[in-house]
Amino acid sequence: MDDFEKLLDESLQDPEFKKELSELSGVRQSNISRIERGMCIPNIPTLEAIARGLGKKLKIEFV
Repeated sequence: MDDFEKLLDESLQDPEFKKELSELSGVRQSNISRIERGMCIPNIPTLEAIARGLGKKLKIEFV
């Protein structure tokens, strides 16, 4: 696990972070929680929105 993944994992424990991520990404907080718990599989547009909310870009790569 890299530093970003650790920070994200720790941050997702904070309800305020989830609220802010929801506002920045446009993805409902309940959906972020379901994704985090593995209760649903997000589609590509949702992943792109979350990545934008985190200040990142989504990169899908076949190797």
